[in-house]
Amino acid sequence: MPTKTTKALTPEQSAIEQNEAAKVALVAAEARAEFLLSAAEQADLDRDAIEDSFKAGDEKTHTALDHAVAGSALIRAEALAAFAASAVVKASAAIISTSTELAEIIAPYVKATHPDYGDVGVSFLRPKEMSDPNRPAATVVQSQPVKRGQGGAMSGAVDIVLLRKSFHVGLEAKKIEDAALKDGISLSISSRGVAQVQGDYVVDNLHVIANSAHAAVPVIDITPSPAMAGQFAHNLAAALCGATRSTTDPAIRMHDGGVFDSAVATVEATNGSIVHIDTDPNGKRFTEAEAKLKWAMARGGRKPQHPIDTYLRRLVSEQTDIFAPGLGVVTDAKIEHLGFPDPLGETEATVRVTFASASR
Repeated sequence: MPTKTTKALTPEQSAIEQNEAAKVALVAAEARAEFLLSAAEQADLDRDAIEDSFKAGDEKTHTALDHAVAGSALIRAEALAAFAASAVVKASAAIISTSTELAEIIAPYVKATHPDYGDVGVSFLRPKEMSDPNRPAATVVQSQPVKRGQGGAMSGAVDIVLLRKSFHVGLEAKKIEDAALKDGISLSISSRGVAQVQGDYVVDNLHVIANSAHAAVPVIDITPSPAMAGQFAHNLAAALCGATRSTTDPAIRMHDGGVFDSAVATVEATNGSIVHIDTDPNGKRFTEAEAKLKWAMARGGRKPQHPIDTYLRRLVSEQTDIFAPGLGVVTDAKIEHLGFPDPLGETEATVRVTFASASR
């Protein structure tokens, strides 16, 4: 009769199994610690009751031996409770974070900026060896859970570990940062010390602080509100005003009410509103919002290099995949209305945007 062969577990699978066992052990340790703490508290009450009877002049209910036994029982119970509490700490330390959600967001930017290095791995464990001795291997390692905001943004830290031969070029942190920033993901990447030589290969370690990151479809626990749409409209107005600015111009100025000035134009976000929210059976939510803008040429300012509506069209075309806190990631953006200058020289436009997010 043929024998069954058992497929070896990957290091991640083995770690997850050990983690589940550690979680079970923690539950048992917490239950025992709670029981022994309760026993210690009762022993303390029992000894106090004997002492209270003595203080009340009761000579018959308890003896000195009863008090000695109660005191000894309290010392024993407190020692057992302290040991159980330390066992909880030890059991808790044995549990590791196995989440890789932040690493999965960052890995595509590592791969996109270093296509010659092949696939980029994602794990909660550091790699120990090169799978292909002739090809560099990068792994984004996440060892800690992320911090999550209500608006769908998250922050945290990961490491990018690169195993390579000495003649291979290392990763370029700036390229990764710039690629992520185009999608509204802010990363600060630094090198953790000099490259380490292990046998016949080199180990590079880049430490990544994700100041603000988001999933392709971010989970947002709150309902999108008009205030969030208003903030998006303000950001759009600021971006449009900034697009008219030459590198030699002074910085754009912001005024109350979502009004922005450049050396070319004054741009105002006159309104931001939620048009429609639809959630499919899988919990994916689509939010349609409108941003109303108004602009006029600056008095005495220089002429723009292009008409301002050209800047707007370009800006709207670049909105796809942009993340807006509380709303989601832009899946579609278009100019719904573009008016003609009125007698005051002001032009109005309405931009319709669809955001995707996930609701729990």
